[in-house]
Amino acid sequence: MVLKIYNTLTRKKETFKPIRENMVSIYWCGQTVYDSTHLGHARAYVVADVIRRWLKFRGYNVLYIENVTDIDDKIINRANELGITWKELAEKYTRELEYVMSSLGIHVDFRPKATEHVPEMIGIVSRLVEKGYAYEISDGVYFDVSKFKDYGALSRQKLEDLKKYRTDLNPEKKNPGDFALWKKQKPGEPAWSSPWGEGRPGWHIECSAMSTRYLGESMDIHGGGSDLIFPHHENEIAQSEAYSDKKFVNYWMHVGLLQVKGEKMSKSLKNFIPTKDAIEKWDPEVLRLYLISNHYRKPMDFNEDDLNGTSKTLDKLYNVLNSLAGVNRAEEKLTENEKDLRKSVNSLSKRFEAAMDDDFNTPVASMALNMLSNTVNEFLAKNKDMNKNLADLIEQTFKDFGQVFGILQSKKQGQAIIKGLIESIIEIRDALRRTGKYDLADTLREKLKELNVIVEDRKDGTSTWRIR
Repeated sequence: MVLKIYNTLTRKKETFKPIRENMVSIYWCGQTVYDSTHLGHARAYVVADVIRRWLKFRGYNVLYIENVTDIDDKIINRANELGITWKELAEKYTRELEYVMSSLGIHVDFRPKATEHVPEMIGIVSRLVEKGYAYEISDGVYFDVSKFKDYGALSRQKLEDLKKYRTDLNPEKKNPGDFALWKKQKPGEPAWSSPWGEGRPGWHIECSAMSTRYLGESMDIHGGGSDLIFPHHENEIAQSEAYSDKKFVNYWMHVGLLQVKGEKMSKSLKNFIPTKDAIEKWDPEVLRLYLISNHYRKPMDFNEDDLNGTSKTLDKLYNVLNSLAGVNRAEEKLTENEKDLRKSVNSLSKRFEAAMDDDFNTPVASMALNMLSNTVNEFLAKNKDMNKNLADLIEQTFKDFGQVFGILQSKKQGQAIIKGLIESIIEIRDALRRTGKYDLADTLREKLKELNVIVEDRKDGTSTWRIR
């Protein structure tokens, strides 16, 4: 099978060919830590993690970088509003980000912070000035967009049309669309020493410096939310390629926005759901499965009913695994029904893999996984035995595809069943006591005690239990 990825730059699906054989480099734009991570951010991060997991499943080594923007206008302004330092604010929300990412099972090889890479940023800006792509004025150093011939290619916009996006009408700028590479210090702002005086980096140069530092001047995949196409990623391309004279990124990937009633989920609209609150209300695996239920390139409207439906879907998948764990695995040859089941497993596995190879089509892959669940359930409803090799194959298939989605990794479903069984035994024991069958009730209590389950009787005839 051939993996194809939709490239935002070319607006078409392209066969994936990594720069280095069996090695994939990915840079994903992370969060500006001036507030809580919300589910809109989480969708983009979960998508990126599923992409990383699928590439690993396909046999690639993956180096995945996701940055933290810990110095920016938004951080400075928010810190001033709260009466704390910019660093205190950034550290608080960086810790929260790391907590929710860990809770969602998202793996990052490196999570560099912008403030730890200012020297690299100064180096890139200096080189751009030397090459004539950047110039200094009274409030900072700017990139001259007229000098980069392909500016606007990613967002499909002409240079003259980009004026409408610019609110900064500084008359010293050569072009309205020129963007800041270095901002000279204003009173009360944090600053670093540079050839242009005290100041701090612009937002766009941060990602160019960090991606280059960890992945080199050219990388395989660069991604983020679709709202980053312009100006952020457009500017990254310009400054990076002007600096290195090399192609910056081979495949640009962008995730559709998570919306609430048709509007972008965002902090400015105050309609966002903090991810830390969501993972307290819903199982993180439910959130993962929900956030990939639409194709990643399409916008997605948040719906709590759909999220609850996803919870039931995940329960069904876990129930299949629990049923497989309890099936009698026979050594006999495959029956005709088992041969049919094996064909279905192989067919649905190929459908899952084909969907993921087709620009990471998780909705179609999820459908294949659900069909596999239904097929296995139908077999188990009629059969108590299953050929051992077939049972092992099915179990491994669920675990492999679950690993790709970041689900079916928890034991809590099995624990819920155990809890239910214990409580059922306790109810039977209480009924025996009410009918005077104390010997049988005592026997059950002793059996439970052997399993480290301690039963304590109440005066009203009911019982409580705890694990010793």
